Amino acid sequence: AMTAEVGTVAFSSAGAPLAEVRVGTAVSDGHYAMYTWPSATALAALVFQQRERVRGASVLEISAGTGIPGLLAAVLGGCVVLSDYAAAPQALENLKRAATLNSVDVQVAAISWGVFGAAIADLRPDIVLAADCLYDSLDYDNFFATCVYLFRARPGCRLWLAYHIRSSSKSLTPYLHKWALKATAIPLPAVDVVLPGGRPPCWDSVQLYEICPADDFEPG
Repeated sequence: AMTAEVGTVAFSSAGAPLAEVRVGTAVSDGHYAMYTWPSATALAALVFQQRERVRGASVLEISAGTGIPGLLAAVLGGCVVLSDYAAAPQALENLKRAATLNSVDVQVAAISWGVFGAAIADLRPDIVLAADCLYDSLDYDNFFATCVYLFRARPGCRLWLAYHIRSSSKSLTPYLHKWALKATAIPLPAVDVVLPGGRPPCWDSVQLYEICPADDFEPG
């Protein structure tokens, strides 16, 4: 049986007020979605760093798991939809509980990559958040197909991706080329993150990217 404990993840940096997210995490695991991976806290740190872009923006987190980046976006004033697979009802319930824990008004949606049904059809996000989604290369095409669908629905949309490097043989480049996307590497943010129990996160193998259609250009 799986039980969930509630913990607090705190974000701070010079000149910015502290922000906290309360999350339920799995105690007896087996459900990847219930575990807080390093990529999630790294992506949330980017959300914290970019809080001026996030405030008032429409934000979608895909395969959210515990939902830390998306929940933080909601705490910081974003209009947030948290999503995970329809086949992961425990994760979806956990996201609903987490929204209540954090007193934020977020939508929770069942969205599976490569499936373009009613749940995704009306979404027009400014920012898509994805933490550690690319661990099985069999899923890469469905993942990027979903991103391209969202880019077409909302010109100017950006994907903020936290990528956990587990194998030097896996590369995003062929997929970016295939789906006509460009990726800009983002330095890990200078944000202090404190995990439940006072631990710092370990981001040694995490890379952050902002991804958009290759033919997009920055306004201004």
